Amino acid sequence: MPIPETLLTDRLRIRPYLPDDLDSLVCFFNDPRVTRYTDLPEGQTREETAAFLDMLIASYATDEPIFAFAVTRRDTGEIIGSCGFAPMDDGNTVQLYYAFFPGHWGKGYATEASRRMIEYVFSLRRWDTIVVDSSPENPASGRVAERLGMRAVGTVELDGRLSRRYVLNRA
Repeated sequence: MPIPETLLTDRLRIRPYLPDDLDSLVCFFNDPRVTRYTDLPEGQTREETAAFLDMLIASYATDEPIFAFAVTRRDTGEIIGSCGFAPMDDGNTVQLYYAFFPGHWGKGYATEASRRMIEYVFSLRRWDTIVVDSSPENPASGRVAERLGMRAVGTVELDGRLSRRYVLNRA
């Protein structure tokens, strides 16, 4: 499955990670405000992050890439967050995820990037359902899902943590 070269919105460029993104990724993984409600690795050394980035970039050329992307501002090129999706075991569903640097919270970037990611996922015509699993302790994430038109369907346990599940089906 091909990785898109870039996905654009009015304010954002969503693109595959590049080797030059290492410094931003180190900051990302070492900010507990970013990683607190995610399954992102936290507190990684620069070397561990470099190995992760190399693995991620190498996956883009495989038949089973990791669909993780840098979110940058179109006007400055600054990395402000990350978004992507992961196919789930049922073969018909993907889990959408998003995380942003705290200085960019509350500006609509997560909604904007996720909306474009949803368009991309559904354009592939491979999956019919998108889910977001959001920590009840992170209500802002749930509000993003709701703004995307997703409906809350209950609670799931993931890695020993409860998450509220939101679902969107292809029209």
